[in-house]
Amino acid sequence: MIIAQAMPGELGVAHSGRISYLNGISTLADLRRILLGKSRDHRKRDEFRQPFKVISTRLGIDSETYLANHSLLPFTYACPPGNKERYSYQDLVAAWLKPADSQILKHLRFCLECAQQDAIDVGFCWWRREHQLPGVDICIHHHKVLCLVHDDRAAERLPSHYVKGTRYVLETSPNWQDEAVARYRAFAVSLLTQRVEPSRLRLRVRQRCIELAIGSAKKHHSCSSISRHVRSRFPNDWLQKHRPMLLHPSYEGRDLMIDAGFRGQGAPGMAIVMALASLFDRFEDLNCEQATFRTSIWSARPPIAADASKSVQGFARIFVAEQGDCRRIARAIGCARRTAARLRLRFGLPAVPRLLTASHHIAFDRIHAASETDLKNWGTEMHRYWKARPSRGPRGADLAEFLRISGG
Repeated sequence: MIIAQAMPGELGVAHSGRISYLNGISTLADLRRILLGKSRDHRKRDEFRQPFKVISTRLGIDSETYLANHSLLPFTYACPPGNKERYSYQDLVAAWLKPADSQILKHLRFCLECAQQDAIDVGFCWWRREHQLPGVDICIHHHKVLCLVHDDRAAERLPSHYVKGTRYVLETSPNWQDEAVARYRAFAVSLLTQRVEPSRLRLRVRQRCIELAIGSAKKHHSCSSISRHVRSRFPNDWLQKHRPMLLHPSYEGRDLMIDAGFRGQGAPGMAIVMALASLFDRFEDLNCEQATFRTSIWSARPPIAADASKSVQGFARIFVAEQGDCRRIARAIGCARRTAARLRLRFGLPAVPRLLTASHHIAFDRIHAASETDLKNWGTEMHRYWKARPSRGPRGADLAEFLRISGG
């Protein structure tokens, strides 16, 4: 049997279809039977019917590498449930009855310019996995609308088969120039080739939610949440096509999949990427190292001033050195945690989450460099803010307000 090499970015199920075509095999189901034997025999041995193992072995490629390079699994499982976080791609699809590298979309799509260029460069064109990503309606390279093929057996043929007779329809692409939609495309395609560890992803999302004062969705409480933030960033026409749930009046702009996706429960790839595109400006911002809390001149612990509990400047030095943690402040000045919390409120310093972010760094730098007059003025404004707000608000709300006040 001829086992052709997979082309760069070729969708695995379409690679199998090309192999079946080269060997004169009529359908993918027939190819699966030839490679794996009868399905009833596999069920007896409790083995899953995945042709990628045979194909990758014959090509001398590790099966996990093949799935990473030729399936949509890196997108689908960008942030899996916590109990499956350490699973390999093969483990994740072990119980699947359908091919592990099948497309998420019902029908395959291609870019006309990519197909024409591939035919010139190589002699034939192929189905690219980046064109099958949900929510990506245009080619990331040529910024042209993708061509949609309404054929359940499209993977068994090449895109050129549909180009000749114009047997395709142009995909609709609402708001494709919108910034959030453009970021979604960039993030979705990047996740196919640049894996980010789910634990790091969750950490960066938590940090970003603190910086933007986005709270956790709570039952029976109207509050901010990631899904409502997503709803405010994406245009209505795009949401109507790809995520209409966010527009449904009964859900009040909430999507539980998006809200639960980074809390250990996992979510489909589209929900994850929508959240990332609304929270971050660039894919590089997902790198945890960029948010590492750097050491600066104020991080060295100062001698405890005698007036630390009486002077705003004395307390501010301890506040910065202990990174705003009232438990650590209490130990430093020898008082109860409640007393330290009351002192923080008296001097008008913000409540800061323990998870450190870039916003912490900016706030601590400003407090460290501030004069006593500045600290008193900022404290007065914070007291006005606390008096005017109806509730405590989400984590990071105090920090965001303090940065607004101190930056003016």
